[in-house]
Amino acid sequence: MSLSKQLLSLILALFLMIFSVNFMLSVENIRSYLEGESQIHAQDTATSLGLSLSPYLVDEKDPVLETMMNAIFDRGYYKEIKLVNVEAEPLVTLTNDKNVETVPDWFIDYGADT
Repeated sequence: MSLSKQLLSLILALFLMIFSVNFMLSVENIRSYLEGESQIHAQDTATSLGLSLSPYLVDEKDPVLETMMNAIFDRGYYKEIKLVNVEAEPLVTLTNDKNVETVPDWFIDYGADT
């Protein structure tokens, strides 16, 4: 193999290696940013929901509790929303096991591994 072909192969291999590492770091940064933003949004929603539900918590069987939680749950991509009382007994639990169709499976699996 001539020297020019060897240099070209070396440069190509270095470029592919640098591109691959850069791509992996970019995906990790995007994933961690989106995860952080989702956690902040979920915490803000939980605070708002807690303040909205506080007048109705006198009666733990009040249907307004579940109605308000359904309104929040149905408009977001939440896996689970749970309302518990002071003794940590669940009053209302809403779960969603569906994946978002527009998110690739490899991205979801990559985030579940960490």
